[in-house]
Amino acid sequence: MENQVSLQHEDVPIFLVGTRFQAVMANAIVEYLELTKFDLVFFHHDDTGKVKTDLALTHLASRARRVTPVNRLIRERRQTAELIRAIGRLRRTVFAAQISAEFVMTIFPFRKKLCLQTFDEGSFNIVKDGPFFQPERFAIRSLRDVMLRLKFPDGIIAFARNRSQRHFTAFAPALNLMSNIAERVPVAWHRYLEDGEQELVRDARSIMVLPCFQDFSGTAAERKRIRDCADKCDLVVRHPRDAVLADIDTICLKAPVEAAIDMARASGPVRVYHFASTVGLTIADWDDVTVFDLSKE
Repeated sequence: MENQVSLQHEDVPIFLVGTRFQAVMANAIVEYLELTKFDLVFFHHDDTGKVKTDLALTHLASRARRVTPVNRLIRERRQTAELIRAIGRLRRTVFAAQISAEFVMTIFPFRKKLCLQTFDEGSFNIVKDGPFFQPERFAIRSLRDVMLRLKFPDGIIAFARNRSQRHFTAFAPALNLMSNIAERVPVAWHRYLEDGEQELVRDARSIMVLPCFQDFSGTAAERKRIRDCADKCDLVVRHPRDAVLADIDTICLKAPVEAAIDMARASGPVRVYHFASTVGLTIADWDDVTVFDLSKE
């Protein structure tokens, strides 16, 4: 009950969700804070049907009091207007992961009654050479740029960090961009595996998490090391952006790969191999899981 204190004076909280990872995080926050009522805005790209096909988003939407789709393909000004309508004019808590998105953060500077609480966008929150950790530079080329500078004098991310009251993370809080206010929430990863996926992963004792080969910039030797390791593993999970790979028997999950690892470890110890992936940080302290980063060998 102690987690609920900061929400008691607010109106019904609202979550802004755009990816599967964010939907997983939002579900975890709902349970962590014991929320019995909340609204949901989900961002899509002309594919509103994903609210019925993505397990994490489906679960979240089924629990929400009100669900509002916002199309990311329309003009950002219209997206902001739709967000404002969904949020309303009352005092309320807004849970958002999009701390670098102007169309989201622009609703906060002049709405003092809105309480911003943030959660992980994904690996951007912890990858030091990622965009969240890079200094923002504002070039003044138009009146719009002037207005942007007035609203966010130190940049959008700096504004979000200063405005957010709490940050919820799947990683060790010390690693997070928001480390000063971050708190780790437990995530029921295995929940997001479909029935067929559960059967594939339950008995796997060694799992290879492949990098995205279409973006891979490693050496030929590193690529061979990954492939050789994959050949020895019970289960090889390819990156969602990769097509079926020649010479490697892989699966592509609809759930985050953490879900497969979580399901597998319920049947016994699991060895997980990856190459400089953030999954190594997510599962670093999981019981019955031993992690090997092939980029460090």
